[in-house]
Amino acid sequence: MKKIFALAATALVLAAPAMSAQEEGPSINDIAAYMAINSSTVGALPPLATNTLAGAGGIGWHLQYGRMDWGSEVNSSSFAGGLDLSVGSGRLGLTAGYMSIDCPTGVDCEGHLIVGTRYSAQLTGGALGDARSGSRWAMGLEGELGFGFPEDEQAMALAASLPIKLTVGKNVKVSPFLAPGFAYGRYKVADESESGQRFMVGGGVGLAFANGIGANVGVRKVFIEEGETQFGLGFTIRPGSK
Repeated sequence: MKKIFALAATALVLAAPAMSAQEEGPSINDIAAYMAINSSTVGALPPLATNTLAGAGGIGWHLQYGRMDWGSEVNSSSFAGGLDLSVGSGRLGLTAGYMSIDCPTGVDCEGHLIVGTRYSAQLTGGALGDARSGSRWAMGLEGELGFGFPEDEQAMALAASLPIKLTVGKNVKVSPFLAPGFAYGRYKVADESESGQRFMVGGGVGLAFANGIGANVGVRKVFIEEGETQFGLGFTIRPGSK
């Protein structure tokens, strides 16, 4: 593998059997899942409150930036954009972007393409207190499929979560949210691949303005021993959002 990102993954996988023998540390499958999830749109980008359980019709647009410290002086920055639109009772989102990798001095790193799709639908919700206040709560179901394409490698992740969002305010709506879930990840190098499942959680706070513009601060964490947290920013445009 030519990139430090892939080399770091290999080192973790090779170390896993020794740790597992001592009943310590993650397994090869756990590490592969962690690497695959965070190398794709599922784990590389922050969740968006204005996309979670959105009820507006029409087409919306989003931009996302995610940052993660992988350890050993390796960091990744992911930049992506896309759109979402109403399909059935929910919303379908499409995202494409690029993950760049910062490595120690003297080490040559290369970034890679990330693409994904997401579908979310509200399961239940209602007004909070006086209906005239505009405050609401909602819980939904969200599914996401993401890919990452490092050179000569492939990361694939499939996730399901139950986002819960509160929304308060009228002209400027503030929406704190939490999205616990599970993800399956598969990391493939040449003709070999490893896969596994991990618990993950996302959350953050979004601001939505009357003109349909939104801003988000979000975090996402895939749970594994010594795992790191990804954090980032997002911006959305959805005319007629509510």
